[in-house]
Amino acid sequence: AGKPMCFVQLEDLTDTIELVVFPDAMEAAGGIIKEGKVLVAEGSVSIEDEKEPKILVRRLLDADTLPQPKTLNIRVASADDPIIPELLNILRRFPGTDDARLFLADRKKVVAPKGTGGVEINGKLLAAVKKAAGDANVNVKP
Repeated sequence: AGKPMCFVQLEDLTDTIELVVFPDAMEAAGGIIKEGKVLVAEGSVSIEDEKEPKILVRRLLDADTLPQPKTLNIRVASADDPIIPELLNILRRFPGTDDARLFLADRKKVVAPKGTGGVEINGKLLAAVKKAAGDANVNVKP
C-alpha cells in the first residue's frame, strides 16, 4: 500500500490505449517511463462494459535495449538446388526470432525458405549452414 503506480497513454499511428502500470511493474521499470520514449509493454487487456479497453501492465521494457533481429543469408544455385532440403532441416532445428533468406543465384532473387519460421542465429546454426552451403555462401546482416 502507498507505492506509486501510474496511468500511461500509449499511442501509435492509429489509436491510443491506456496502460495501467501497477507498483511492482513501476518499480522494476525504473525511470524508463518518459514522454516520447518507445516502450514495450507486456500484460493483459482489461475489457469492461461501456469502458475503453486498458492494458494491465506486468512488465515494461525500453525498446532501445531489446535485441534487434538479424538476417541469415544463404546463397544457393537455384530453387532446385539439391542442398535446399538439408538447409531447411537445419533451419528448423534452431527456431527463434531472427530471419533466414535464400538467395537464388540463377534468378538473383531473395526468398524466404518454405516451411520454416524464424531462426536463432548462433554458432551451431552457422557452423551447420556453412558446412552444408560453404563458408562463402553464408552471411549475417544486422
